[in-house]
Amino acid sequence: MQIDESYCQQLVELVPKISKAYRNIANDHNAEYEIGGVQDPFLQVAILKFLRTLKKHNSTFDKQLA
Repeated sequence: MQIDESYCQQLVELVPKISKAYRNIANDHNAEYEIGGVQDPFLQVAILKFLRTLKKHNSTFDKQLA
């Protein structure tokens, strides 16, 4: 799959916000979205897959993931 580099760079700039949202989801204690003691596991997996895809296509990803 071919991804436009400028588009990928714009998405990488959002990585700090995405990782913060991921941490909020993982630490949230809302029983409505809990499955087997894990908060919204399907959303967590989707976010992790998205971050993995960005990492494949951008070399500055690690700097953004603070």
